[in-house]
Amino acid sequence: QILMSDPKRNIFGKSERDRYFVNQKNPEGLTYIYMACLNGHVNYVDLLLDCDANHLIKCGKDQFSILDVSVKWNHTKLISYLLFESKFKLDWPK
Repeated sequence: QILMSDPKRNIFGKSERDRYFVNQKNPEGLTYIYMACLNGHVNYVDLLLDCDANHLIKCGKDQFSILDVSVKWNHTKLISYLLFESKFKLDWPK
C-alpha cells in the first residue's frame, strides 16, 4: 500500500526503465528488490516487480544482481520464480 500510494511512484528517472521510488538505493547501495532477494522473500519480489522495479540493477560492493544474490544465499524457490515462474517474463543477460 505504501508503494502504491507514493506520489513519486510514477516519476521517471534518467532513463525510462528507472522509476524513482522502487529503484532508489539505500545508503549501503541496495535496492528494495535486492534486499527482498537477499532475504528470500518471493512475495515481496513479486510486489516490487509489479511496481516496475528494475531487476537488472546491480547492487552492493560486489555489484550482484538479484539473481546473483539469490543464488549466493541458496534461495531455491526465489531462483525458480525469477527464472521460470514469474508472470513478468524477466530477461536476463547471458
